[in-house]
Amino acid sequence: MDTLKKLVEKREEIDRKLADQREILEASNATMDSPLVDQEGFPIASVDVYSVRLARVEIIRLQNDRKQLEEDILVQLQVAHGDPANDSQSNYPIVHRTSNNTFAKVLDVIPGSPSDVDGLKKGDELLQWGPVHYDVFTNMKDVVDTAMNSESQILRVTVLRKERPIRLEITPRKWSGQGLLGCKLESLKN
Repeated sequence: MDTLKKLVEKREEIDRKLADQREILEASNATMDSPLVDQEGFPIASVDVYSVRLARVEIIRLQNDRKQLEEDILVQLQVAHGDPANDSQSNYPIVHRTSNNTFAKVLDVIPGSPSDVDGLKKGDELLQWGPVHYDVFTNMKDVVDTAMNSESQILRVTVLRKERPIRLEITPRKWSGQGLLGCKLESLKN
């Protein structure tokens, strides 16, 4: 929740900066797309062209940053609250992990495997694998046992991908390859 709070605070700061930049435009009677030159191609005397151009660039940058923050906030909300619509389909109750430390890394995902189809990617780091998280993880057998005990059932998985938490629902199942997952993992915890 601390991460979510920080993201919301950043969004509010961006909103304040956007308001400041819009005031610069209003002071020059300009908008994001109003002309800065007259019909003959000369700068309009009543418009501070330099300030308006800088404000426009800054507004575009801030809008892009805000859009990314909105996506990050949505991900954090999904991680924090989950998707209650699918709770009855899982073999395990919701586990609230006490740590945001990763305990295993995905070294490889076989194309077409259950892991691939359900969204696991090479390089993902596991934050949660069903009931397994950093504080209760002892070795890779914990992950294997959880997968074996969850055959054909949804397994709630949270991974860190490019420093962003992503919530997945992986269903270990038989497929044309070996095992139930089709991925290779390694422990990050000694």
